[in-house]
Amino acid sequence: MEQQREVKNSSFAQVTHDKPDWGIFTYFYHNGSVDYLRSESLDSGQQLYRSRGNADDSKIFVANGEVTRSKGDQVGIEILTGQAIMDQNIKQKNF
Repeated sequence: MEQQREVKNSSFAQVTHDKPDWGIFTYFYHNGSVDYLRSESLDSGQQLYRSRGNADDSKIFVANGEVTRSKGDQVGIEILTGQAIMDQNIKQKNF
């Protein structure tokens, strides 16, 4: 559901969106492919992230809309971050 409200001292209307259901995700990048797994809890997600060890070129851990851990090749981390943004699993910051 979208709502509009007037911003003081501005002729623009600001649109706000309902907060999505953030979750716990571990994204993996290996040999040019991207995959991810969703976890039911923070503990199980952290355990999954750790258990992958060095099996992937890069990996990121996303908890409640924010990347909290990353490991591996920087290009792979950027690719995974981009995929998580496209999946709407990372909060977008207003700059």
